[in-house]
Amino acid sequence: MKEFSGIVVFFIKASIVSILFFSVAAMLLPNMKEVREEWKEFASKRENQALVLSFIQNPVALTLSGERDLEHKNFADAALKFELAVGLLEMHGASPATIRPYQARFIETSKLAEQPQIK
Repeated sequence: MKEFSGIVVFFIKASIVSILFFSVAAMLLPNMKEVREEWKEFASKRENQALVLSFIQNPVALTLSGERDLEHKNFADAALKFELAVGLLEMHGASPATIRPYQARFIETSKLAEQPQIK
């Protein structure tokens, strides 16, 4: 009988600890819906997009991402990525022959981004 009461006490204590743990976890975890909305608001500004994309130090990765944006007709985003790729190449002293295709792609997408979009 003593063993049975020990098991009951254990389950009561375990239940209390579990309730406290999940209560504290629920208070400390952020509301993901608010986080997503704040991120969308942050990422909607061109300066902030450039800031985040500046952490990518690979012009090929930026170019591939820009090409994907072109497929989705996000011309302004694609132009920004091509511009950052050109800047990276220039910063690291790439030859003009290496920079030229990236720069041509940037100029092309910049012109597309300036055109009014017809829906």
